[in-house]
Amino acid sequence: FDSTGTVDNTFGVNGVIQHPMPPGGVMLNGFESKMRSDGKIISVTSEFFNQSLLISCYDTLGIVDSSFGQNGYYFDPNFIFSGYTPKLIIQSDDKFIVAMQNNVQTNIILARYTIGGVIDSTFGTNGYASTPGSSLEYMSIFNDDSFLIGYVNGSGSQFTKYSANGVSIPVFSLDGSNIFQFPTGSG
Repeated sequence: FDSTGTVDNTFGVNGVIQHPMPPGGVMLNGFESKMRSDGKIISVTSEFFNQSLLISCYDTLGIVDSSFGQNGYYFDPNFIFSGYTPKLIIQSDDKFIVAMQNNVQTNIILARYTIGGVIDSTFGTNGYASTPGSSLEYMSIFNDDSFLIGYVNGSGSQFTKYSANGVSIPVFSLDGSNIFQFPTGSG
């Protein structure tokens, strides 16, 4: 929208960006988008049936940024997860982290990507980190680029804090996470 609240027809096509269907794709399943400090937009989505991650980057006019990934898109074949919407945060250096539960919903998988749209091997182990849990509900970033994820683990809600480089922070509790059990009817 422009400053008057009207659709900005100079952005994308008539004010709209439509996600492309990846080659061989059947259906995209939800997406999350965030703006980097340079005004470019990072968008993450999952291909529903192949259960894989598609990342796209758009410039400030809503046009695919061909300098990102391969012609504006990065398809991560190593990030296989259930067909739910991924979570996204952008760090102060414009690297970004994507989180989602794996395809059997037993682990939360995290990955960090560079501003150029490739996996960042300095994060976690070769670009990826994981923690036991399912039903990822929450992801938030702190001023120092560390971040917190919230998810279900067994019958309780659990929060795990990570350093900016994808290492669980043990001082958050005994093992880097906290489990909260809410009493029945505390709704």
